[in-house]
Order: sequence, then C-alpha cells, then structure tokens
Amino acid sequence: MAAPPPQPAGQWQADESQVVSPAGQTFEVIDPTPEPAPEPGPTAAPPEQPTPATEAAEPGAEAEPEPEWVDPDSDWPHQWLDFHGDRLAVRLPQAAQILGLQYAVKTGRSEEYLLERMNKFLTNQIAPASYERFLDRMQDPDGGYGAGITWELINELSKLSSEQVQAETVAAAEAVTTQAGGA
Repeated sequence: MAAPPPQPAGQWQADESQVVSPAGQTFEVIDPTPEPAPEPGPTAAPPEQPTPATEAAEPGAEAEPEPEWVDPDSDWPHQWLDFHGDRLAVRLPQAAQILGLQYAVKTGRSEEYLLERMNKFLTNQIAPASYERFLDRMQDPDGGYGAGITWELINELSKLSSEQVQAETVAAAEAVTTQAGGA
C-alpha cells in the first residue's frame, strides 16, 4: 500500500488502521461492525413462547400505560444545574478540585492525561445518571452540544461554586457584624 500524502502540520491524519491527532497521538481505528452471532448449537434452548402478558393485545383492547420514567437522581442531596435543556444533578466543586484540574491543564502533559483528569473531575461532581445523560448528548449528532461543551460544563460548575463561596462569605461577614453590634 502506498504511503498517504503528507498532511500539513496541525491537521488530523487518518488511514484504514489509525488516526493521528495534530499533537502526534496515534489512535487505532476500530471496526464498528459487530461480529455475527454464533449459530445455535444442538444444546441451545428453544425460543421462549410468549406468555399472555407479552402477547399482542387484541384489536380494540386498551393498552397499558408505560411506567413513567423516574430520574434516579431525584433525591440528590446536592445542587441541580440547568444545562442546555437538561437538569443535571451536580455537586459543586471545592476550590482545591478546581485548582487540581487547572494544574493538570497547565502541566503540558498528554491529551490522554488531561482527558483522564477531566473525566475524574466530572464523575466526582455529577451524579451517575446525569453524567450518562451528558455523555449521551455529546455523542448524539442531534444532541445540541457543540465543540467545547465539556469546558463549558466545567466552567458552569466552577462559576456556581464561586457564587456559593461568595454568598457564604457575605453571610459569615454579616453574622460577625451582627454579633459585634450586639455585644
């Protein structure tokens, strides 16, 4: 096979087996085509027969309503963030967590390392079902999320955390002032 023509620096490069990022990282291309299921052997169980509950309803019969989906994070003990039409169950980060992520970004380490740090930060700050929803929308071409959405979410969490710290600081200062005035 002939070598692909050289690409300008800073461009993604790809062939049938690998993709190379502008930073020079190489990623293996995985064939998304699932392998065919093995043919059932002589020991395979016969297909299950439909039970009365799973049989098709008779024409004109009233269909049972589907059970309503319940958000598994509905009794989340922390905060909620309305983010691009989703209500995410979040836990506001402490200053040390934000600084830790900033240090990871500024160390100039690999993209893989940075992605690991970002993932750890987000999994510590977002409830599992909300994080799953965020990832699903990221991967959906019609999900409404654009480039930079992960940093936007991190910035929103940091902003809310900062606002909470400021509100707590003001409340503490007012409490001290009230106590000093009453003494």
